[in-house]
Amino acid sequence: MVELSASTSAKTVDAWLLNGIDVAIFRLQNDSKGSVSWDDSFCDDKSLPCASDHPMPASDGFQLWVSTLRDEDAPLLARLNLDLGELRRLSQAGTVEGFIASVELEEIKSLSQNRQVKSVEIISVSLGDGRD
Repeated sequence: MVELSASTSAKTVDAWLLNGIDVAIFRLQNDSKGSVSWDDSFCDDKSLPCASDHPMPASDGFQLWVSTLRDEDAPLLARLNLDLGELRRLSQAGTVEGFIASVELEEIKSLSQNRQVKSVEIISVSLGDGRD
C-alpha cells in the first residue's frame, strides 16, 4: 500500500506503474471517517455498464459508480457512514491519497524514491517459485 504526501491525480499515479494501480484510495482512514477506495474489478462486481475488453482504471470506475447514485441513495449511504456529497466531490476531484498495486521490485524502489510518496507498505510478496 502506498500513501501519498498529498492528493495526486489518479491518472498521474496510474502512469507511474507498468500495470497501473489495483485499488485507488480516494480518502485514507482517519479518526472520524473510514477510507473510501475502489478496485479495478468493478464491472464484474457491481454490474456497471463497462466494455469487458477495455479495462478501466479504478478511478474511472469509481466516477462511473458515483454517477449512478441518486439523491434518494443518501440515507442508505449514510447508514454505511458514507456521505453522498463527499462521494461526488471525491469523484469529481479525480485525485487519490494512496493506492494498492501489484508491482515488481524495481517499481517498489522507484516508488520509495518518489517525493510524492509518503510511505510504502508491502502487504504480500510472491517469490516467483509458487511461495507467497
